[in-house]
Amino acid sequence: MPVDIISRYVSKDYLVTFATSLLVFTFVLCIGAVVKAIDLLARGVSGMVILKVFLSAVPYLLSFSIPISALTSALLVFTRRSLEGEISAMKACGLSIWQIAAAPLMLSIALSLGALFISGWVAPHSHFAKRKILQQVGVEEPAALLEEGRFVKDFPGFIIYVGHKEGRKITDIIVYEIGGKSRRNVRARRGVLRPDPTNRILYVDLYDVRIEQSEARHPLDLDRTRYITAEYYPVRLDFSALQKTSELRKKRADMTLAELIDAIRSPAVPDPDLRPRDILRRRVDFLIEAN
Repeated sequence: MPVDIISRYVSKDYLVTFATSLLVFTFVLCIGAVVKAIDLLARGVSGMVILKVFLSAVPYLLSFSIPISALTSALLVFTRRSLEGEISAMKACGLSIWQIAAAPLMLSIALSLGALFISGWVAPHSHFAKRKILQQVGVEEPAALLEEGRFVKDFPGFIIYVGHKEGRKITDIIVYEIGGKSRRNVRARRGVLRPDPTNRILYVDLYDVRIEQSEARHPLDLDRTRYITAEYYPVRLDFSALQKTSELRKKRADMTLAELIDAIRSPAVPDPDLRPRDILRRRVDFLIEAN
């Protein structure tokens, strides 16, 4: 058989198997988005907004389903050809294994470039667009407002730093209360986030706390500053107006590949007050996200 006939034959089988695998894997991955859509529907969000949220999640899912589908297609196609003796027959006709696999290999390279484009540019834009939609309707997860590794200045009267966050558990917390005449700095080893979506309140329960309380008349006099230790200290953050009026800041998942590379080179640009240890942690986080 001529090489071009073999290439068309193998390529057609590969593409059909890839398309089927892509539909199956994307459908399975979409189950999480469907659960999110049901939750939004229960909150009274309109159907058009839910559709936009669902569609904005598809590019992110494709960045996973395309590589898995390509691997599955190659495994199924060549395993079947080997079991049915077709590869042995082709090799007996004088074709090398590279000639047999050339077309699927080129298709795999094209799919890899497409997946890189989706993962590096399309998926971050769609993820950020989804967050904008959720912010506009006021249903973004309140705990997501406190991003680890940066000083959050979005809450009126507070500047908050979270060193590490795992779910709703946080560690290495710094809270600057800047609303009144006096200055209060609160440092805590650990804390727990308790969102109250009904009243638009985010409670931050801090534990193992050290408080620096300046005097109202002499806020800059360190000799008059009081130092207090406590086992528990609550912080009440009102995000009722914040989610709809504040500018949404990009997270690591919202950054394109080019933005991640810039962030890796200069991790302390947005927050020049970061400690060297936190700068290193942020650079590592950006490297992990880029990979």
